[in-house]
Amino acid sequence: TAPPCSPVAVAQRTETMAMRTGSACSVRTLGCIVAMSLASATWLAYGTTTTGGTAMCDRPGDTCKRDHMLLALPPSRTHVLKPNPALEPSALLSKARALAVKRVSRVIAGRARDADGSSGEDGEGGTSAEAMATILRLLESDILSEMRNELDIEQDEIKDRVRYIGECADDLSANNATLGRQAKSVSEAEADRIACLGREAELLNASTASCKELHTHLKTKRTEHGCQLSESISVTDLWDHMTCVDVELEKNSAAARALFTKCNVSTHNYSVTVQECRRKAERHEELHCNMTADSVLVCSTYDSCHAREIKHYRDFKVKVQQTELARQHQVVAVDRIRCYVRTILRAEDAELAKDGEGEARLATCDSLAEEAPKENFTMTYPDAPVAVECPWRAWMVSDVITCKTSEPTSEPTPIQTPAPTPVPEVSTPALTPTPTPAPTSMPLAAQLATAGLIASFDARNASSVVLDGSGKIEQWLDSSGNGNHLSQASAGKRPSLTTEADGSRWIDFSKDGVVILDNTNVELTPWPVYVVVKGNFMDSAPGYVMDSLSPWDKFTLYMASNPLRVVVYQGKWMTLPYEGAADDHTFELVFNCGGSMAASAGQPWAVGSAGGCPTDARGLRLGDDGGSRGSYHKANFRLEYLYIFRGQPSEADRQAILKAVL
Repeated sequence: TAPPCSPVAVAQRTETMAMRTGSACSVRTLGCIVAMSLASATWLAYGTTTTGGTAMCDRPGDTCKRDHMLLALPPSRTHVLKPNPALEPSALLSKARALAVKRVSRVIAGRARDADGSSGEDGEGGTSAEAMATILRLLESDILSEMRNELDIEQDEIKDRVRYIGECADDLSANNATLGRQAKSVSEAEADRIACLGREAELLNASTASCKELHTHLKTKRTEHGCQLSESISVTDLWDHMTCVDVELEKNSAAARALFTKCNVSTHNYSVTVQECRRKAERHEELHCNMTADSVLVCSTYDSCHAREIKHYRDFKVKVQQTELARQHQVVAVDRIRCYVRTILRAEDAELAKDGEGEARLATCDSLAEEAPKENFTMTYPDAPVAVECPWRAWMVSDVITCKTSEPTSEPTPIQTPAPTPVPEVSTPALTPTPTPAPTSMPLAAQLATAGLIASFDARNASSVVLDGSGKIEQWLDSSGNGNHLSQASAGKRPSLTTEADGSRWIDFSKDGVVILDNTNVELTPWPVYVVVKGNFMDSAPGYVMDSLSPWDKFTLYMASNPLRVVVYQGKWMTLPYEGAADDHTFELVFNCGGSMAASAGQPWAVGSAGGCPTDARGLRLGDDGGSRGSYHKANFRLEYLYIFRGQPSEADRQAILKAVL
């Protein structure tokens, strides 16, 4: 009932053969027992059998002329052995020991004879000696060598499994430097935000104080005219009151204008700082949330990596320990079989016949220690590296900022203009209110920030115009938040502010002599640059409206005559004809070196060329050319607004910008 190649079946057949063919063939058959029994362990572990090996051992009529049965080895060198009661060494050794016992018994009894009738004085004969030498060579060089090779391979894999666990921590360490830089950026952004909020609070106090001072001054003068003065200290309300006073008295006091300028500038500075602080807060939130997301990714990746590799190592260790136990059983069996072959089956009859020698050798083989051979085939199992602490876990849960977890939409969310903060009343002198200054919230700058706004100058925003004591324009403030304010230090070169009956407000550059507003630090490059400008060019006199400073004539808007045309100039002319010199016009311009364009607002582009294209153009001047040539080609004109953008917008973006600006 046993499998054909199981150790028990092979041993049973071998015992039958030994009885038929005599001791010489029995010695050779022992080789078959060793080879087939050890090999059967492999085949049985895979659930397979072989009939070729069985036939090689099971030959009752064989004359034992060849040793081919010794070559019955498994074809594969890689196998997994499992402890199995059917494969215990006792099943392999029992028959080998039985042969050794019979040999000793025959020698002692004087009955040792070879199967071919020799006297046995020379041992088992040349053929038997050759067979036993083959058995020993098989045991020592092939089987033990293969077992040692398997042990080395598995030991190396054990080391690899432990190394894989450590590599999880190595990956974590590699990410620490990147996350460390991110954490530093978050801290710096937070410090910038806090510092900005401090400046914002200081500017709010300054704005409130200066506007209250103006309000108090105007309140003392209201008996001189019929204009109503509300309790509001907003810039718009105060300016409306002063405009009324101008109409009533034709001339307002220089003190009131000076106080208004102070109120207006401080309010504008506060509003610009509010926008700046909002951007810094958004930047801090972006960096903080990126840091949180990256920390979650890095720490969870390490946790899963360590848990996965620990499990792989433990599973593999259990598997290898089973192989190790089976291999130790085999090496003990091999060690004792070698002892039987060397000391008994290869010995001369005369040696075994000495008093007690045969029994002593048999007892020695039976009592061979198992510890030494097992120790030589014992695996080393290093301790698995313990999990390290991910240093970024504190970032995984934020109680400072609530980060969005939803997927981003395909289109950007438009920036919402904040609602104006109600201006508190100041009717009770005993109270010290801290109002948010007046409606200077720059809605266009907020809406157009994503379009690459470089600067925006808009006279429709009362707080953007800073007047001197004579009512001339000392500064035209940039409402983009980029700080590109235009100014004029010389009182004699300052333009005027004109307010029409319809309420429109204009910066008027029409006068004899040179009227200029400029800023040397405006960054114009890289090209292209897109401009939206609304002006009234009053007469047909040609002249400069706008130019760059360094180098000059590289960002030029020039109004030509005969016929009327807008000129974009960067070393070459690019012109757009238009009609109605005394009418208000809104133009779009694109400064793009060899592909500049111009159009009336929303109309098809006129495409031309412009030559010189410096890589570092800066500075902006209104009212004259950038070469400071004085009255050279001076034009009479006035502007309502001027918007300057980085890049050339798509048609859809162009229409959106025009809609917002107009």
